[in-house]
Formats: sequence, structure tokens, C-alpha cells
Amino acid sequence: MNTSIILFDGECNFCNRSVNFILRIDSRSQFKFASLQSKFAQELRKKSLISSNFDSILVHTNGKILSESSALLFICEKLGGLFNLFLIFKIFPTSFLNFFYRVFAHKRYKWFGKSESCIIPRKDWSHRYME
Repeated sequence: MNTSIILFDGECNFCNRSVNFILRIDSRSQFKFASLQSKFAQELRKKSLISSNFDSILVHTNGKILSESSALLFICEKLGGLFNLFLIFKIFPTSFLNFFYRVFAHKRYKWFGKSESCIIPRKDWSHRYME
């Protein structure tokens, strides 16, 4: 099985809660995680795979980078089950979905707060985090 890496804003409270939620329900360990502040993300920036000013969710899978709504829909598809219901949004153009994604992303610190540093993962999840 191919493991995908979710890159997230480690200073965003909503993002950290989302990662913890995915860790709890991803029983097949399909995902690993790295904060956008991590060494792993810095290496991707050096290789020009991601922009240095990108501060939103990304998925690194099969040598590709998915971002914004494409990343979210990919995660939902991999999780399966009830998350497949969100795949109905694929009927809309990506630009349309990304507009709403960006509005939410712009407000996330205001609505959910911001941490001074990245979270420290639970010991039983630490093997799923990239440095």
C-alpha cells in the first residue's frame, strides 16, 4: 500500500485537530503527517515542489502534490465510508471549490486560534509523523 503524506499548518489549531481526527479514524495507516514547518516540508520547498509561502493543506502522493480542495477530496476518498459522501463536490469546478477553501483558510486563525508551536504527537502516533 502506498502511504500519502498530509502536510498541514502545525500552528493552526483547526489543522492540528483535523490531523488528530484523521489519525483516530485512519485504521489502515494510509497517511503520514508533516507540518509545513517541518524539515520534510523544507526539503520539498528546496526541490520547488511546494511554494515557500503556502500555508494550507497539501498531500504528497505518488510524487505529486495535491492542494486545497483537491487534497481534501483525496483524503475523503482514501478514508472511504461516510467520507465518500463529500465526493459529490467533485461535480463542481476546482476553482469554485478552492474559492470557498481559501475563504475558510483565511479565517481559520480567527475562528480556531493559533498555537505558538507545532503539536507534539501522542507517543503511539509518533511513527506516523515526518520530521
